[in-house]
Amino acid sequence: MGGVAVSSQLFLQTKRLLPGEEWSPLEKGWTFVQVGSGEAYVLGPNLAIACPAGSLFVSAGGVPAQLRSSQIGPSVMHWFRLEAEAMFGVLTLPERRRLDQSEAVTPKLPWVLSPETEAARQFARGVQAPATTSLGQRSRWLEVVALALLPAVSIHQEKHETHLDAGDRLEELVACLTDSELLALSSGQLAEICHCEKRRLLQLFRERIGVSLPVQQSFWRKSKACALLGQQGATVATVALACGYADPDAFSAWFRRQTGMSPLPWKRENSK
Repeated sequence: MGGVAVSSQLFLQTKRLLPGEEWSPLEKGWTFVQVGSGEAYVLGPNLAIACPAGSLFVSAGGVPAQLRSSQIGPSVMHWFRLEAEAMFGVLTLPERRRLDQSEAVTPKLPWVLSPETEAARQFARGVQAPATTSLGQRSRWLEVVALALLPAVSIHQEKHETHLDAGDRLEELVACLTDSELLALSSGQLAEICHCEKRRLLQLFRERIGVSLPVQQSFWRKSKACALLGQQGATVATVALACGYADPDAFSAWFRRQTGMSPLPWKRENSK
């Protein structure tokens, strides 16, 4: 990477540790580190785990842990980070909840996955044979994330389409469509797709998803606004329009209620 210091997510970086040197790679969001060569140890409160070459260290912000190179020789670490809140339009609701609720992950973080796991193998392939495009490389790191963190969501494949009730159809939609796609659908459109009345759809959403549709849509809109504001060159006016607000002032008031900050201070604070 030519020594360039960046904090961008899904961007592969390399860290070289001298014998016995310690490193705390944790930032906001998730961190995925593979020991490329040498041997290291994950250290934390009441924690000491050996990390041989090829193993994959997985953790999230707020988890106290650091990596230490073996006293015997140096280590080379390859790593990237991921912020779920910046992935609007990519994740489904079950996937986002998995990434947002790192404290509920079982077993508790941090993890050290052995070199034989598919996630570790995919990471190694991405390092040894990089994709020819930036998009291709980011896709590989997303696959590592999926293999390590996102179990397959059970969709009602065993049922014939005619046997699905409205609740089953709703669960299929939530498991298959991204937050961006679901935000674009009104409650009436969702009810039509699920073959039920609008009132029934709202009831089913709360029962099956665990939160009301308006509250979930507000969260999706907030995620979209934050993701767009985080982009270089984004303005409050363009983000407001993308989020359905013709008046930037109305958007700013809504954003302040959602985050406790106005858009421009939020953008400055989160771009540091």
